[in-house]
Order: sequence, then C-alpha cells, then structure tokens
Amino acid sequence: MNEFGIRLYDGGGVEYLKADSYSMRTVFSLIKPGISPSGEDVPIPSFDPDKGVVMVSLYGSDFVSIQEYVVMGKFPDVILSFMPSLHDNRGVNHFIMAVHFK
Repeated sequence: MNEFGIRLYDGGGVEYLKADSYSMRTVFSLIKPGISPSGEDVPIPSFDPDKGVVMVSLYGSDFVSIQEYVVMGKFPDVILSFMPSLHDNRGVNHFIMAVHFK
C-alpha cells in the first residue's frame, strides 16, 4: 500500500509525527449573502458530520457578530441552521466551509 506525507522520527527511529495524520479536504464552500434575523437553513448535502467540521466566518466586511448556528442531520441530509438573532446580518456576507478530516 502506498502512503503519502511527511514522517518524522526521533534518534531511536521511533515515528513521532505523521503530517498525513491530520489533513483535511474541503467538501463544501459558499459565500452566503446575508442571514435573516429570523434564522435560516443552508443545506450542505456533501458534508458528513461524523467526518469533519463546518466553519463560518465573515467575508469582506467589518466586525459584526456571527449568528449562532448548529449543524443538524446525517449525511446526505445535513443542514446548517442559523438561529434567530437580535442583530440584522442581512447585509453581511458569510463564508461557510465544510471539511472532512483524513
């Protein structure tokens, strides 16, 4: 079997780090123009919550708070659900990225 990555060994020849142990692959990304203050769902059909994480950040705007969100469902029916908020983020772009760990 072929394996790829960088491996580091100590003076005794014992492996102590494999760079291929913690790699990730993007399975979904989206620039979402605004989130409704009443909450909103974004489907992520290519993401499996058992294999990775979802990250949300602001894209191209000044600092504002990101609405609370939760990942719901099982592959392939996964939804990123933004909770209702007192803040109006409809004018703020959000970058949503889902990755699977290897």
